[in-house]
Amino acid sequence: MKTQRVTSIAVALLGSLLSVAPVSAGSKQTDDASERLYLLYCSSCHGTGGKGDGALAPVLDVHPSDLTQIAKQNGGTFPYSEVFRSIDGRKSVRAHGTADMPVWGDVFLAGPTAPLSAQLEGAGKLFLITAHLETLQEK
Repeated sequence: MKTQRVTSIAVALLGSLLSVAPVSAGSKQTDDASERLYLLYCSSCHGTGGKGDGALAPVLDVHPSDLTQIAKQNGGTFPYSEVFRSIDGRKSVRAHGTADMPVWGDVFLAGPTAPLSAQLEGAGKLFLITAHLETLQEK
């Protein structure tokens, strides 16, 4: 029965992630949940196309990375796990603060004692944002 409950929660969370209200990227509307989450959480610094040219970039002490070059900087392979850990705070990103308290830590990370639904929601957002970053890679 516990597996059935976990599956039900996962399906409900996935549905809620996919129903996030569309976010405007300039004049463009999108129905892609991974892109919407990226635009909501990342584009203000990294820009809508991931080039590091977001609206807040000029006022930041550390210039945001060009996220379109990740695969190129890794021999043509997108390091999915490393990127995932950079977003969730397990891999320290100087601009995000320490690994213990990244800017997005409260949004994405749920402690081991948090409800399973909170843990799945955070992991789902991380998965979708990382998947979107992979689509931004320049050849």
